[in-house]
Amino acid sequence: MALARASREDLRSAAVRWSEHVLNKHRHEADTRAYERGRDQREPGWRGPIICPTASRRLEAWDRLVVAPGSPQDRDRTRRSRKSAWLRDELILALDLYRREGRNPSGTAVREISESLRMIPIERDLAEGASFRNPTAVALKVANFVAIDPGETTRGMSRGGRRDREVFAEFWADPIRLAATASAIRAGIATIKPTDAGDIEDYLAEAPEGRLLTRTHCVRERNSKLVAARKAKALRAHGELRCEACGFNFSEAYGARGIDFIECHHTLPLSSLRPGSRTRLVDLSLVCSNCHRMIHRRAPWLTMKQLSSIVASPIRSAAPQ
Repeated sequence: MALARASREDLRSAAVRWSEHVLNKHRHEADTRAYERGRDQREPGWRGPIICPTASRRLEAWDRLVVAPGSPQDRDRTRRSRKSAWLRDELILALDLYRREGRNPSGTAVREISESLRMIPIERDLAEGASFRNPTAVALKVANFVAIDPGETTRGMSRGGRRDREVFAEFWADPIRLAATASAIRAGIATIKPTDAGDIEDYLAEAPEGRLLTRTHCVRERNSKLVAARKAKALRAHGELRCEACGFNFSEAYGARGIDFIECHHTLPLSSLRPGSRTRLVDLSLVCSNCHRMIHRRAPWLTMKQLSSIVASPIRSAAPQ
């Protein structure tokens, strides 16, 4: 099966079949023994599939391939524990350190970043371990970026991950945006509640600026007072609520059930979101549910202008936008 056409579920099914083959044909004895131990440890009556170690490793290798941002595979990876994968937020702070101080940052700067990473309100219990995101880990991550940087003559450490390369490609050429995003993340670390920093919804792709600012964006979009004020402003001006991208009107489609219903999208760049900053009504656009989900479906998110252009185009490309 060609990887380009295979879904993860297809490959998982193939891995299960291959595991059964290993057990039934008594090949790869180490895998067979591990398979049997795993099955014996299951709860009584369990009949689900088991994937033996070799097949599991192959499936994990497929997971490390480059996949479309915002896809189910990409969202699965964003939910990996911080113990095994750095968040985008963390990588942005480390990259900003490298941009500011080069490949040999000062010990003071490294310790400051380490302290910030350990304070991120996601899986806070990991910070109970002294080695988690300690200064050594920060210095090693800077070395990963040195290896990626085409302008560096030294080799650095080449064992960085896919997300390291993505963050570097996204921000390195725009140091102003990098600095603003890192500053917004640092400002949010101390103010975002752990309950507001959890997993993002399935339909919403994590923004390039990271999970904390993605969650801040969502919280502002759902501020009931702001949403009510924005809808009231539109009703005073137009007497109705229409999607600003496609023109959809819920009351026309659903009658009384759709009266006064519409969603709001926060249009300001995530790097500008700071604790205590005010959201103005002009910063909120009225959108239908479909358009709102298309904005957030994959990273980078669409602007309202880009979305309106797609909707207005008589010929829509099947290629990802």
